[in-house]
Amino acid sequence: MKCRWIFVVLTVACLAANPASSSHIGVYFDTAASDCDLDVVTGPVTWYIFAVLGEDAAGAGILGFEFRQIGTPAGWFINWIPNPALCDLCLPQDPTVGVGLHFFTCQPGPAVLLFTASGFASVSPPTTCLSILPHSTPANPAFTCPLVILCDAPTYTSLCVSGTSGVINGDCASVSCTIAVEDRTWTGVKQLYQN
Repeated sequence: MKCRWIFVVLTVACLAANPASSSHIGVYFDTAASDCDLDVVTGPVTWYIFAVLGEDAAGAGILGFEFRQIGTPAGWFINWIPNPALCDLCLPQDPTVGVGLHFFTCQPGPAVLLFTASGFASVSPPTTCLSILPHSTPANPAFTCPLVILCDAPTYTSLCVSGTSGVINGDCASVSCTIAVEDRTWTGVKQLYQN
């Protein structure tokens, strides 16, 4: 048991020390996964949800993912378009409630398109965050996080990643899109490592 605990502490410490190299799922307003803010009055609107693969275990590519996106302004008409490389039998799913899908083949990085949100902005909202959170009903209750599934057959490891936000009518460098997260108890963490 002590070895497992030490491993967890070292892993968390490594990820915290260099978050820039960690993978994440994020909202972007360009196909290069680099623009995190957009000014919208009314009219056509498009954003993209990407898995941006870092120098962690996901850097070699992903086979699937699980997340949800919140913050779409009320009254907007949005059509969710999945990446065409996703499993057809898995669709449709609603990204605002949660999606858990897989690709037919391993998808290399550095950025993997997951969904395109395209539609019409009927109103101009105040500064609004489009944020990535865990699936509302995760497939595995032990993984209450946005996650990617690695290309490590036959294991298909789930890897928790961070969720990043896109900002409408604001600057992502100055707007804080902080979202409260549920506290974990020691009992809950311990259950992850019990046989």
